[in-house]
Amino acid sequence: MSRKIRFTRKAVAATAAVVAVAMGGTTTAAQAAVSVKVIDYPNFDSGPDLSLRGVASLVKPANKPTVLRLVKNKNHTTGAAWAAPKINPTKPFVASFVALSQGGAVHGDGIAFVFQGAGNKALGWDGGGMGYSGIKPSLAVEFDTYKNPYDINANHVAIVTGGNAEVQTVSATAPVNLVGKEYRGTVIYDPATKNLRVFVSAASVAGYGTQVINRTIDLAKAVGTGPVNVGFTSANGTHYGVQDIISWTMVAG
Repeated sequence: MSRKIRFTRKAVAATAAVVAVAMGGTTTAAQAAVSVKVIDYPNFDSGPDLSLRGVASLVKPANKPTVLRLVKNKNHTTGAAWAAPKINPTKPFVASFVALSQGGAVHGDGIAFVFQGAGNKALGWDGGGMGYSGIKPSLAVEFDTYKNPYDINANHVAIVTGGNAEVQTVSATAPVNLVGKEYRGTVIYDPATKNLRVFVSAASVAGYGTQVINRTIDLAKAVGTGPVNVGFTSANGTHYGVQDIISWTMVAG
């Protein structure tokens, strides 16, 4: 299912400045603005087109803005949402989102922020596959809330290439609980140094929060030179929970 909603664009010069500052470089906003594209969802009442796969849907909770619900409270379900704008993996980007995972004492598997070259109909496996396993080529940043045998714990961040959740390039314990309260994930990539950084914080905290991963990764080698799809996936297995994306902003070269 493809859901079309209104596109909202920030001032290009301002968002270009964010890229320049985050990358720590000397590129001016005027120079960077030539090719900057913006994904901007302060909530999901409006924003760029989304391609929704599996059980993913847009849900409006009572007296709250619309959220992107990747999976609902049901076992063995999978969902994915891909933005219409594609990303050039040879260019810098800053992506930030707020998410809310809800479940019982033992709950579903969390969410993944994914770059992939398989197209906007891609949908991976349920359970520990987190909705992206089986999608190739791909790079996933997991925000994982269930401990499978190959995971370090039930509250961690990991990077996975090649569409196989069982083979993690790097993983680290999240500095906040990824279940029960809104948290912010931020992913920053500098293609000049091939440096991929992941930050996590409570949603109420200003700024990027705590850096949990700093890794040299060639994104273009992992997913192709692009442009490639970008979005979120999630899945439930025997245990299940609700996985919502509250907001999402992305600035890319």
